Amino acid sequence: MILVNGQARSGTTVVTKAIGAHPEVVSNMRESSYINEVAGLFKFTMNRPDVIRELPGGLKSFKNAYRAATMNVLFPQRMFPPTEQTKFASTFSSIRSARADYLKEIFPELKMVIIIREGTEVVASRLVHEHIRHAGDFETHCTAWANTIEMLKWSRRQPGFYLLRHEDLKTEQSCHQAFAGLQETFGMSPSDAPANFVLQGLINSTSPTENRKEGLNERTQRWRSWSEEQRATFQRVCAATMEQCGYKIPW
Repeated sequence: MILVNGQARSGTTVVTKAIGAHPEVVSNMRESSYINEVAGLFKFTMNRPDVIRELPGGLKSFKNAYRAATMNVLFPQRMFPPTEQTKFASTFSSIRSARADYLKEIFPELKMVIIIREGTEVVASRLVHEHIRHAGDFETHCTAWANTIEMLKWSRRQPGFYLLRHEDLKTEQSCHQAFAGLQETFGMSPSDAPANFVLQGLINSTSPTENRKEGLNERTQRWRSWSEEQRATFQRVCAATMEQCGYKIPW
C-alpha cells in the first residue's frame, strides 16, 4: 500500500494520479476517507482487550481479515484487475498520526508519501476553493495547514517514507528527480510516467479553472491581498511549521 498524505490544496490529487501512472501501481485515483475510518475502528478494537479475547481466530487472523477487507473495498478486482506488473496499490487520505500508528498495524509494509506545499499558498487556495472555503474562518485554514508538521514528524520516524515538495513539481528536472527518488525509496522500477503526468500541465483536476502549471507563479502571490490582521494570524499560527518545513514567511 502506498498512501499519499497531505493537507487539502497541497497537491495530493496530482501526486496520487502521477503515482498511479507507474506501470507497477494500481491506484483508485481518489481520496479515501474510508481508510481513515478503518484505522479509527481498528484503534477502537485494539484498545478493547475484552473484544480481542473474544476473536475466534486470534489477533493475527483478525488483522489479516481486516487488511483483506480494506483492500477489497478500496481496490475491487472488477475495477482494478491485477496484472503481472502490479506490485503496489495506491490511494490518498488525510490521516492523523494517532490513527496512522494503527494503519501501520493493518499494513506493516505501508509506504507513506507526504506532499507539502508552502503555507501561504495552501491557505490562499483553501480560501477560494468551492468546497473547502466554507470549512471555517481564516484561522481555521491556517491551523489545518500548521497541522502538516504532525504527520511529517510521524512519517520521518517510519521506514518507507518519502517527502515530496510541491515546488519540486514545477520544473522538468526537479520533477523527474523527485519521482526518481520516490521510486528508488519504495523499490519501484524506474519509470518516467509519473513525472511526465505532472509535467503535462495538469495541476489538480478538481479545479478546472486553475489547472495549468503556468498559473502557479501567480498563485504564490495571493497573500498580498490579505489584511494585516490575516497576516498576523498566519504568522501566529503557522510560523513554527513554516520554519520547520524550510519556508520563509514572504512579508
